[in-house]
Amino acid sequence: MAVSVISKDQYQASDKAAAKAEHKRKRREARAKKNAELKRLESNGYRPSQSEPGYPENLQQAQRRSEETVKPEK
Repeated sequence: MAVSVISKDQYQASDKAAAKAEHKRKRREARAKKNAELKRLESNGYRPSQSEPGYPENLQQAQRRSEETVKPEK
């Protein structure tokens, strides 16, 4: 049975690659979470692409609607 020996440089490279992959996974999860939240707000009436004078109120109203639909029923 042959034993594989890796050098310090190879170990550091594999460690760096693992850290990069983990960072990429976290970015992908954060982006998916952000997109899901935006989609939920848009489905409750928020339109970010429109130039509206009532911006903060429109967003807050969509957030309230979204929270109402997410709350579990008792």
